[in-house]
Amino acid sequence: WLNIGKVVVFAILIVSGMWAMRGRSTAELSDSLTPFFTSAAPGLFAAMGFTFIALQGFDLIAAVAGEVREPTKTIPRAMFLSLGVAIVIYLPLLLVISTVGVPSGESIADVSRANPDTIVAIAARNYLGPFGYWLVMVAAILSMLSAPQANLFAASRVVVAMARDRTLPRSLAL
Repeated sequence: WLNIGKVVVFAILIVSGMWAMRGRSTAELSDSLTPFFTSAAPGLFAAMGFTFIALQGFDLIAAVAGEVREPTKTIPRAMFLSLGVAIVIYLPLLLVISTVGVPSGESIADVSRANPDTIVAIAARNYLGPFGYWLVMVAAILSMLSAPQANLFAASRVVVAMARDRTLPRSLAL
């Protein structure tokens, strides 16, 4: 339910952002993305770190390999599907935030320098008002709740598998 809630929130942000985009010219939208690559290598490395965190979770799929039929076929498919779904959600969200989430005459780089920790919420507020800000807060809370849940589930499966292999006490194998 937590993940469904996050997807619903992201869908609202994306659809409303796309709706807001229709009223802006292509030149105005591209101006908000300029300059795009302002921090050179340090900025690129920071973006790579955030991308890894955003796409984190696909690796947890491997933890349930012992309980899946045809894991050699199913696990890679599930991992690629997980990454694909995340990319399909995050790319339009980033486009919307970087274009209509930026006030006229400013770039995403300017806004993110001023509000590095809350850039997504500030951008959502720029095109959805206070509702957008709180919508992002709800998504953040859902994300914070679902991440430990997924990690605990994966860790418990690892313990069961290790107990079956007798590298942990057999009583943990359930």
